[in-house]
Amino acid sequence: MRLLLFSHHFAPSVGGIESHSRLLAEEWTRDGHRVTVVTFTTHAGMDSYPYRVVRNPTRSAWRNLLRESDLCVHNHISLQAAAHLLLTPVPWGVILQTWLQAYGAPPGPAGLAKQAALFLAHARLAISPAVAEALKAPSQLQGNAYDHRVFYPDQTILRDRELVFLGRLVSDKGADLLIEALGLLAGRGLRPRLSLVGDGPERPRLIEQAAALGLSEQVTFTGIVQGEALAGLLRRHEILVVPSRWPEPFGIVALEGMACGCVPVVSDGGGLPFAVGAAGVSFTRNSASSLALAVERLLADHSRLAGLRGHAEAHLARFQGQTVARETLLRLTDGLTATGL
Repeated sequence: MRLLLFSHHFAPSVGGIESHSRLLAEEWTRDGHRVTVVTFTTHAGMDSYPYRVVRNPTRSAWRNLLRESDLCVHNHISLQAAAHLLLTPVPWGVILQTWLQAYGAPPGPAGLAKQAALFLAHARLAISPAVAEALKAPSQLQGNAYDHRVFYPDQTILRDRELVFLGRLVSDKGADLLIEALGLLAGRGLRPRLSLVGDGPERPRLIEQAAALGLSEQVTFTGIVQGEALAGLLRRHEILVVPSRWPEPFGIVALEGMACGCVPVVSDGGGLPFAVGAAGVSFTRNSASSLALAVERLLADHSRLAGLRGHAEAHLARFQGQTVARETLLRLTDGLTATGL
């Protein structure tokens, strides 16, 4: 098929949607489809992908791209991109990656417009039950993918650190909550080591917080680590903590950590419990005491850690890149068939 994949954000930008768009494009290309990615993310360098990438197309370029396509796939709904479909109709489907408006907030004009646009799509996929439940339009469930060619276990690497956090250092991601939980554990005589992987505006404040709690010696700020280097770092840790303060729609980082042998501990909001299934544990969102207790119990029970790791392989099989890409395309084209297109 000739597939046009729209991803508002794309490499070199870093994030869950960017990662998922790249995996879909790569796997669809491997399967013999002709893939074009359209994005509003600019890039000063040269693109070297096995598929075409078009950045910030003009209106006429949009029209030509749509005419050349059998199916347009939005990796999350975009009103700006959907508007072009009104002038050049092409079958299109949407992968709902997050909430249509701020979580828990009443819908504003943009949210209402996106909701209306969803009913014009020929197929809709939601990445987690939480996202599906928040929609008024019917959808099918399809989780996101992780890169199983990069993230996999390696038993030859020694797990010499206890905890790892992976994500942007912004307030929503809850790194401060994790440091607070470490402070509670220190009060009980427990000092697990933590690697904070990522960067962002909260980094200076987090460094100060760790110092104020006397945790500087056990908390390492690694900065941004990606690809094979990230996989190697994850393989050195026992537990991946995803302490998000907001309800994450899914949680690819949890899959990446799990694939490298970490046991995920995640907040209980949004799609994180779905992402980890029976291979991880959850704690009460925004509760440092609940997080501290979850970590303490796991570190004290190596048999439970091993048991949770034992569930990982079967769980991860549902989210490997090749499997997700094929099932996504199948569900999207089934939706087109159901509408008679």
